[in-house]
Amino acid sequence: DVQVGGAPAVIYVDHNGAWPSRQALIISRGWGYTILAQPYGPDQWPAGLEDLERAWDTALDSIAFFTPWR
Repeated sequence: DVQVGGAPAVIYVDHNGAWPSRQALIISRGWGYTILAQPYGPDQWPAGLEDLERAWDTALDSIAFFTPWR
């Protein structure tokens, strides 16, 4: 039930690998896009959480998908 830039999306936290990450997977007009925030560990790095949240929100709120001019 999530949309990013008007396109369907899935947002999740991936705990695989060396560092956890928050990821957004977005499908727009048959193309797949990803947004990645890594390392993502609110418990491990609380001092950086505010900056990470601001960057994450900016990316999700400002992304736009459009048809380029031809």
